[in-house]
Parts: sequence; C-alpha cells; structure tokens
Amino acid sequence: MSDILLGTCGWSYAEWEGILYPYAQNKLKQYSSIFPTAEIDSTFYALPQQGTVFGWARNTSRDFVFSAKLPQTITHKKVIDPELALMVVNQSDWSQRNQPRMGPRDDGVFSILLESE
Repeated sequence: MSDILLGTCGWSYAEWEGILYPYAQNKLKQYSSIFPTAEIDSTFYALPQQGTVFGWARNTSRDFVFSAKLPQTITHKKVIDPELALMVVNQSDWSQRNQPRMGPRDDGVFSILLESE
C-alpha cells in the first residue's frame, strides 16, 4: 500500500506567522518540519530560477516531496513553448540541471499538479 502525504498549497503565508511559524523564521524550513510535502504554486506562472530551487532543497530534508504545478501556458493558454515542452517531457533532465529533488526520487515518486479551467 502507498503512503499518503499531507501538505498544503505553498508554505509562505502572512496569516500563519505566529501560529505555524514564529516571526522572522525560515518559513519553508519550519513548514517542512511539520509537513512532508508542499505544492509549488509559482511554477504555474513561471519556471523557477536555479538558485530558487537550490534554496528549496537547502531548507528541506532529503525526503521532502515538492509537487510542482504544471505551467499555465500548457493548462490554460494551450500554448506550448518548445523549451517548456522539452522541460515537461524530459523533466528528469531539467531537474538534474536544477536540483535532483525536483525530479523522480530514488523510489520513483514524482509529482506534478495539473490545474484546469
């Protein structure tokens, strides 16, 4: 039987300050000490910069699972940019160049979130 991972859409909300995490604390680091997974909503709008992805990895444990939202250019605008299409089709190659934890884990677990209109 598979494990079910419970997380939220994102991890950085002003409303959670003082409740989920103390003020001025690293929000992702604190969030990941409570939840094993989170959705990356920002990937819906743009591909993350390499430094951003490394920052996510630096602030989470090796077994933390990110679920990247598929870009809106695919799901809503129905336009596939060639570079974006190659990234999605060959996701593990893109993840290898950015950070191995954005691609399939050693146990084969990988998550992409698809939002539709």
